[in-house]
Amino acid sequence: MIVVTTELCDRYVILCLGGELEDTGSVNGLADHLVAMATRDLVLVDLSDLRPIDDPAIGDLLSQVERRLHGRDVVVVHTGLEARRLLRPMDHALPVVPDIDYALRRSRSAQEPTAVEAR
Repeated sequence: MIVVTTELCDRYVILCLGGELEDTGSVNGLADHLVAMATRDLVLVDLSDLRPIDDPAIGDLLSQVERRLHGRDVVVVHTGLEARRLLRPMDHALPVVPDIDYALRRSRSAQEPTAVEAR
């Protein structure tokens, strides 16, 4: 079973996936759920607690999220070096970074001032 927790901030949303991917058939429903919760221009998808990370369904999930959130800044986060190496060549072009802070530093969406701040 996969558990998704959400942290909603002013300029970004963090979607943390945890648990075990038991069924590759659940990828479409999970992608639907993630896309529905992606309510900001910057979407951080933290897979650090998801197992098994080398499952081809993870690549399919990320590919669907990337395609459906086209135009948004989507970044994959995983704290494990080996896991990041496995995630990078999967069927998606999303950046894979070691932690949330790194993702926020590299993202243009997290750094752009809002209209209120720009005044």
